[in-house]
Amino acid sequence: MGGTCATHNAIAAVQSNGKVACNSALPSALPTTSNTAAVSSSPTGVSSTPLPTGSSYLALANPTATVTGTGTDDRVTVSCTLTVGSDTQTRSVTLGTGTSTSPTSASIPLQLVGSSGTTSVSCQSSSTGAAPVSVTSAINAIQVSS
Repeated sequence: MGGTCATHNAIAAVQSNGKVACNSALPSALPTTSNTAAVSSSPTGVSSTPLPTGSSYLALANPTATVTGTGTDDRVTVSCTLTVGSDTQTRSVTLGTGTSTSPTSASIPLQLVGSSGTTSVSCQSSSTGAAPVSVTSAINAIQVSS
């Protein structure tokens, strides 16, 4: 009678004979390293990672857009797209530089559930001037079903 489950497993059921049935207690988590890319008016890949087949995933990304002022008033809109398998989510932020030459930053929170395949963050910008734009992002994906 009785029994235990291995590390990272949990008791799923106790059978009529008293023995335990076990299930995995922790979903797979797949982080990427943080990457930085210069972003222009064309979509630019910032970060990506392959997701193992046969599961669905919750992907989380929080790209940080940084615009460095040129001394002239500039408004820059940065749009980032999170892709998980064939699903996408896009969000944007607009930054004003004023007449500063200092960097201005903002985060763009993204989250999306999708199927296996590649997960990626790509971004692009549009502006009223010539301020340089960069985006830094990592992706964390958590398995939600198998």
